[in-house]
Amino acid sequence: LENKYSNDFLLKVNDVWQSKIDPIKSWKSDEITSQMKFYDHFVGEYRRKETKLAVIISDAMRYEVGDELLSIIKERDRFDAELQPVLASVPSYTQLGMASLLPNQNLKIHDVNNGTISINGRLTSGIDNRKSILELNDNSISTTAKHAKDIINLRTTDVKDLVRNNDLIYIYHNVIDAAGDTTNSEDTVFNAVSVAIEELNNLVKKLTSGNINHILITSDHGFIYQNRKLDDSEYLGEAAQGDEINYT
Repeated sequence: LENKYSNDFLLKVNDVWQSKIDPIKSWKSDEITSQMKFYDHFVGEYRRKETKLAVIISDAMRYEVGDELLSIIKERDRFDAELQPVLASVPSYTQLGMASLLPNQNLKIHDVNNGTISINGRLTSGIDNRKSILELNDNSISTTAKHAKDIINLRTTDVKDLVRNNDLIYIYHNVIDAAGDTTNSEDTVFNAVSVAIEELNNLVKKLTSGNINHILITSDHGFIYQNRKLDDSEYLGEAAQGDEINYT
């Protein structure tokens, strides 16, 4: 199964993807919204209408997982949903992806030794920093940031209070990336995907029971999974080059 995936799917997708990348001079697309414009484009659409909104960010939820979640949500009565791609920030890693999903004027690599990102001089790692960035971006609305597990465990009345008191709620969910981060659990990634889909579906139920009608679900980055050890030919053939190397 892995050989079939790697050779008949992944290799062909990669070859086509590379053919699209080779001629471009800058990392942008006329057809796909940039991840760095997520807040202005997607969140802004609802904020301009003064509509309450929840944003769920599920770490490492690749596009195909989103498509499966979409089909489950659309099976439910009175629910409508659609799937749209975004052009991920590069290099595609958690700290940059998470920062790109916030209002991100003046985004920079904060520390070249560990790749942390700052927005307007404020670190973007950790839920408290992200909450502060959201609050400082627009003090005309009430915003907050929460961990998904804390929302799932709330009673419906508490969820209603949370929605009543906030115009914008950012929710951080980490199941898939947590499984793939360490060698002793990386072989459980497929099970983690199933758990993530179930939890996200339950989170949607919990939020809608609290009277929020508009939810965006997105991710900081995706993943490519292989169970076997990589061959030497699969590693990058040369070291990073340039006038300045910030983080590798």
